[in-house]
Amino acid sequence: MKSIYRIIKFPINLRNHLFLLLILPYVIYTLPSVLLSDFNNNIYLFLILFILFILNYFFKLINNKLIKVLIINLILIFFYGLLILPFFSKLSIHFLIKVKYIFVFFLFLLNFLYFFLNRIKLFSIIFIKYLFILNILLLISSFYLYRSNITNIKIDNTIDKKYTNNTISDASILLIVLDEYGSPYEIDKIKPNKRSYSFSKKLKSEGWIVKDSFYSYETKTIKSISSMFNLNLSNNFDFNKRNYKYCDIYFKNTTLINNLEFKNVDFINWSIFEINGYSPISKDVYPFPKNFSELFFSNTILRILLNKMKYNNLNEKRGYLHNNKVFILLENFIVPQRKIVYAHLLMPHAPFEFNSEFKYDVNKSYDYNYTNYWNFTNTKLYESLIILKRNNPNLRIIITGDHGYRDNNRINPNYTFGAFYGFSSRELKYINSVQDVGKLILYSFKFN
Repeated sequence: MKSIYRIIKFPINLRNHLFLLLILPYVIYTLPSVLLSDFNNNIYLFLILFILFILNYFFKLINNKLIKVLIINLILIFFYGLLILPFFSKLSIHFLIKVKYIFVFFLFLLNFLYFFLNRIKLFSIIFIKYLFILNILLLISSFYLYRSNITNIKIDNTIDKKYTNNTISDASILLIVLDEYGSPYEIDKIKPNKRSYSFSKKLKSEGWIVKDSFYSYETKTIKSISSMFNLNLSNNFDFNKRNYKYCDIYFKNTTLINNLEFKNVDFINWSIFEINGYSPISKDVYPFPKNFSELFFSNTILRILLNKMKYNNLNEKRGYLHNNKVFILLENFIVPQRKIVYAHLLMPHAPFEFNSEFKYDVNKSYDYNYTNYWNFTNTKLYESLIILKRNNPNLRIIITGDHGYRDNNRINPNYTFGAFYGFSSRELKYINSVQDVGKLILYSFKFN
């Protein structure tokens, strides 16, 4: 037994730093997000570490085991609750293979075993060593994540000769992005019926050019749209390896808007992202952190509490409140010349709600609700398009998904839908993906 103690012996007494060892995994996990953000502040980081060391000192002074157990479990729930809850709600092989869930599961398990079986000295030592090793592994992983996301992407602004024959015009362009819109071909795999193609056929009969299976390199909204607004970054190695959580930086100074402004084309933002300083019409749809503290605690239970207080049941209401705004604008706005309007509809994305017109059927499957909401989206949008075209007869319109449906293994989430009004087939010759749409927009306006 003594030989085992020697093997696992460390030069410092880690048992005196249990408080730190439990919180540091969260700090290390969050560190890349902080370092890569606009809120990176070394003073704040050192202050947090200083506070943790102070708290660790006071934790060591607590002799009451029950109080220690209570504090430890509060720490686990507060800092790791957002990771552990999905684990218990969706116990499946798919989730079990995810390392972070396994780590958190064992963290809870070892917490229980340590405090109720701590008479076994060897076990308590192994538990502490496990936490120490976990922190080392997470530190290495976070360092790699940080290094893989700090590269600067050089964007080529030279004119692509393939697009010099585009029909250039002063007519404005409306870009409508449908969030998580599956290709009709893919949707037909879930529920084969003629209705899957009815929207497409209506558009074709009215002079639209339609791509029923339109490829998207990205399956995350923020990566898909940021790539599009930078004239397709999806083939860029550095962009591909960058985690989608850190892609909002590509909206700050997009190639598309910079070049359109050079052509004296104005940008109108009806989306959910701030782009080149243009505010979205719905700022809190994706509530990105607005300061250092919001960012640092964004993966804790505190985020849920703040969302409940600030956004009033955000998950259920954010979608249709934003969508309502967009439909009102589509049906009432007269678009002047030389404008590019970006309208983002959170449809047919969950939560599958639209006022009293559409409600989620709790007695049916998720796929059933998605396909029904997908059809509802088609009908609702088509009705608005009729009014929009009547009010803006010269308006060029692009409808595209950001990516396809992601919640069915039979469905390829890279295939979505594209429809183009006021463009020729020649202009669409090289528009082979969602991320190419930015090029189509840019080269369709003449200099003024």
